[in-house]
Amino acid sequence: MVPGIGPTCDLRCRGPIACVNAFRQTSLSLLASHFPPYTPRLQVLPITWRWALRGRDCVDGPESQAETSGLDDRLRRLSLPSVPRLRSFANDTLLDVLLYGSLPSRHAIQAAVAQELCALRKRFLKRNPGFTGGVSVAGHSLGSLILFDLLAGQGDGQTPWVVQDPHSVSQLDFTPCHLFALGSPIAAYLAARGQDTLCGYQLSGCAQVFNIFHPLDPVAYRLEPLLVNDVPPPVLLPHHRGRERLHREVRAAILRLSVPLRAAWKALQHQLAGGGETAEEVTQKKEGGAMEGQHQDVGEHQRESVKKSDKESEETATGMHAKESAAKGESDQEPGLAPKTNSDSSDVEKPDGAEAAPMGRLNGGRRVDFVLQEAPIESVNEYLFALQSHLCYWY
Repeated sequence: MVPGIGPTCDLRCRGPIACVNAFRQTSLSLLASHFPPYTPRLQVLPITWRWALRGRDCVDGPESQAETSGLDDRLRRLSLPSVPRLRSFANDTLLDVLLYGSLPSRHAIQAAVAQELCALRKRFLKRNPGFTGGVSVAGHSLGSLILFDLLAGQGDGQTPWVVQDPHSVSQLDFTPCHLFALGSPIAAYLAARGQDTLCGYQLSGCAQVFNIFHPLDPVAYRLEPLLVNDVPPPVLLPHHRGRERLHREVRAAILRLSVPLRAAWKALQHQLAGGGETAEEVTQKKEGGAMEGQHQDVGEHQRESVKKSDKESEETATGMHAKESAAKGESDQEPGLAPKTNSDSSDVEKPDGAEAAPMGRLNGGRRVDFVLQEAPIESVNEYLFALQSHLCYWY
């Protein structure tokens, strides 16, 4: 797992290593409760990258900031003395986004992530020589963009949105199975780079991509609008208790009840609008409707008679033509051979790529965007819980 910006990853001011440890414990507890007959083994390991720009001491938590060197020392000298805590927060978080926008810093960050990934995998395989499972990568916020760019640069280093020097792209010695993007701004960065579509594109360094986000996350963006024109709603992930949250069920029940109530209200309005007619007008309408119905019945009877006679003539002609065709087929057919039949076009095997995938090739034609369920209290005020929604992926 690759964290995003800043030395802290959640509202508890925990660093990336502590948050990944909490994520691992939560995952193991859910696996134990939802798959009791099995004994799944899952290992979640943190990948840090801020040391590439700020030094090895700047790894986990704000308590190590006093020992950092390099860029942080220069920023302290350049920062204004006013609002020191706010400026320190901006230097530790927002500046990471600006640094990743710089090409040298981007290459340094990607090289650090690639180095950590390869070294950690080798260490894990050395301690677990019998391991035969797959390796997936996950990134939160900016960390997902770092992984996306790193995986897109595998091979020749050419991507549809930017042409890079192959020698400047860090290469991995393995191919991850999946990329999980949590609260990811990948689509926003691609749009800023002038990339309007990903139709027909697939990551060269990864097989499948899953874009998972909270509905109130202000940093998260959807990827499916870059894949198809008619964008469906994101896939709603089920709650770990096996059902939707209570407020969502109540909202759906109200919506189901509102449809017949709205139809009944419209019918009542129509009846009230027609209540001002006199008895004579109503009688005349009824008599006129009865006469019109009689004329319609006579006309329909005549049309049915004509159709019946035409149908009988068509069936006679068809039967004669079928007999002639059968006789001709029996004469042309060789003895002992099955009768010739026309092959259906649906049974013909189509070439690869003839039929476009429903969601492009980014995820093998499957869905890419997945949305979490907000908590009941979060539906009260979206702006109040916007910041918390971006930091909720660790628990």
